[in-house]
Amino acid sequence: MMVDVVVVGGGPAGLTAALYTARRSLRTLIISKDLGGQAATTSVIENYPGVGAIDGLELMKKFRDQAVQYGAEFVLGEVRGIRKLENGNFALTYNAKTVEARAIILAFGLTPRSLNVPGEAELTGQGVIYSAAAGLDQLRNKAVVVIGGGNSAIEAVNILAAVAKQVYLVHRRDRFRAEEILLRKLETHSNVTKCLNAQVTAVQGESAVTEVTVEYSDKHTEQIKVEAVCINIGFMSKTGFVEQLVDLSDKREIIIQSDGSTKTVGIFAAGDITTGRQKQVVVSAGEGCKAALACYTYLMTQAGKPVTIDQDWQVAASEHFIRT
Repeated sequence: MMVDVVVVGGGPAGLTAALYTARRSLRTLIISKDLGGQAATTSVIENYPGVGAIDGLELMKKFRDQAVQYGAEFVLGEVRGIRKLENGNFALTYNAKTVEARAIILAFGLTPRSLNVPGEAELTGQGVIYSAAAGLDQLRNKAVVVIGGGNSAIEAVNILAAVAKQVYLVHRRDRFRAEEILLRKLETHSNVTKCLNAQVTAVQGESAVTEVTVEYSDKHTEQIKVEAVCINIGFMSKTGFVEQLVDLSDKREIIIQSDGSTKTVGIFAAGDITTGRQKQVVVSAGEGCKAALACYTYLMTQAGKPVTIDQDWQVAASEHFIRT
């Protein structure tokens, strides 16, 4: 598969970048472990201009839908490797697949933690997911296991219980860390089974998830037949797979120029994974836009095509500056 741009990450920066590249007729693929990143875990965002108070996940769905409307493709998955090809393009591996891209925009922010158990990597995108909301339509009337004990895990169960046939909640402790209001809602679902003091130790399936192995604290194990695994165990900074291609700060953040470019020609970055100090949705969106426009300019220049001057309004040259 060949595309113009791969955007790694589905948060505010990545989804905005994809919107801008797709609107410029660049074939754009978004690869993300979840939908919305940390912004989607915020119950209320009150400072995004023009929107008013809105649930973080709902806002991120709007970001995604607008990018897809203009032609971007969104897939759930984890990019595990990037290498530069002799022709100047890049090969990215994800979900046991490979895609070739002319340019890359790194915008993955903090990445959902993996369980690191057998079968997880192989079945990511084939039933293993890290965002209940992103895969909700595909989970209707299916059996799902949710892993975790914090707010994001309990919210995932509450979302899934309304559409899934059966939901299993696996948590390694005997009590949850989620807010009381979420826990009260959890108790109202008749199709939720709790597996406490337990851990998922393996995910089974050939081309799709078919069951998981659950090991309890007393060491006895149980095989549970499910069609999906939703992992919600927190976030982490994960830049090791790009450290040969970009410069990293002491905090393992990607160092960028003012336009979002990195030390490798054709690779751009934006959002929380960069060295910018302000970690805000509106800032990340702006940085995603800048990186996308720089990426577009790079690709047009590389192809010997004219670059369209990009601005939302026209200003006469004489009106650019006002003397006082």
